[in-house]
Amino acid sequence: FSMEAVERLVKEGVKMVVVGCNTATTAAIGALRERWPDMPIVGLEPAVKPACAMTRSKVVGVIATERSLKGEKFLSTVARYGEGVEVIKAVGEGFVEAVERNEEQQPETEQAVRRVVEPIIERGADVIVLGCTHYPFLRDVISRVVGDRDVAVIDSGAAVEKRVESLL
Repeated sequence: FSMEAVERLVKEGVKMVVVGCNTATTAAIGALRERWPDMPIVGLEPAVKPACAMTRSKVVGVIATERSLKGEKFLSTVARYGEGVEVIKAVGEGFVEAVERNEEQQPETEQAVRRVVEPIIERGADVIVLGCTHYPFLRDVISRVVGDRDVAVIDSGAAVEKRVESLL
């Protein structure tokens, strides 16, 4: 699907592509860059590097899709920047579906978020990474679950913005 999507964008004359999905980045970024070596192609990945740099408790939670959490890029990033940091991996079970159904504010969605976020905080995480582009749509719900606990919630949006700006 990623190849077909980028092919269409190239035909439209784009000068850069952002693969706006962590899972698609994991699955296809290498093949896309190989197919279009002269086109800047920016991928998304969970913000592990900044999370590991900012944690005080040395415990970071990463919520992402199962494929992203098992991807080589994610695992190598954790190995490279997570030395001395416990990185808790959790799948955002039902998160994507809730966002796509526009049910971010439903009680069932908050329960799903609570089931994932609470154990991460209980294990001592002071930074939680939203490792899927759907998950920032749940930021209000996640903030309610976090409450007044001193836990930062971050995503890769700012890093991608910075990278795109530098390439353009």
